[in-house]
Amino acid sequence: TRLQTVEEEDYYNFKHDDISNLKGYCITYIHDNMRVTFYKQHYAVFLLDKDTSFSLKFNRTDRIEVLEDDIFRLNKSFDFIIIDGTLYVKDIDKLEKNYKFHEIIKANAQRSIEAIREFGLIENIDSLTTEAEDVSFARKLIKVTQASPVLTEVDKPTLISFIKQYSDGMLLNQLKFNETEDAIILGSKKSKKTLLKVLNDDYLESKLTSHLYSSATKDDVTPTIEV
Repeated sequence: TRLQTVEEEDYYNFKHDDISNLKGYCITYIHDNMRVTFYKQHYAVFLLDKDTSFSLKFNRTDRIEVLEDDIFRLNKSFDFIIIDGTLYVKDIDKLEKNYKFHEIIKANAQRSIEAIREFGLIENIDSLTTEAEDVSFARKLIKVTQASPVLTEVDKPTLISFIKQYSDGMLLNQLKFNETEDAIILGSKKSKKTLLKVLNDDYLESKLTSHLYSSATKDDVTPTIEV
């Protein structure tokens, strides 16, 4: 991931800022035209607070002095490394848990839910909101609007017809329609997962063998027409 330059006012100021508010630190090495920066999140356990701990130091005259300032201990590990503006993440799970990526994923999932709401296929759309608290489910919701052409290239009657006819109505075991059969009523978590697979265009039929497949990974080889 390419990173933008951090503005000067975003940096920690040792003269004016309280060290107890430190969230993380960077160590940067510059050699010729190469720039490498290591980032580490700061934890309270690495802080020696002058008001809550008793710390001493030896000076050059072999005298012992009491530390008058808070100090923090640098950790030799790192969370991210940035090489010439490109970010490399050491631990994706840690990134998501500690740096609020889960909240970002859930927020994007809510946008996907709104897109599904506008399509008008689901009668009890709010049931997806509860499931979106699960990050794994939220990711699948995001994929529906960011990677699948179903909601943008297929109209509602065509999609309903597909659900009813696919594999002699196999999908109807999980997806139940309302009395007017113009919207789906979601019940179990399995039905919601099936819905996402439909919206992600996972249910495929081979024109060569007529075999039916469920595949989440697909390479689009549709020819593009250049104007």
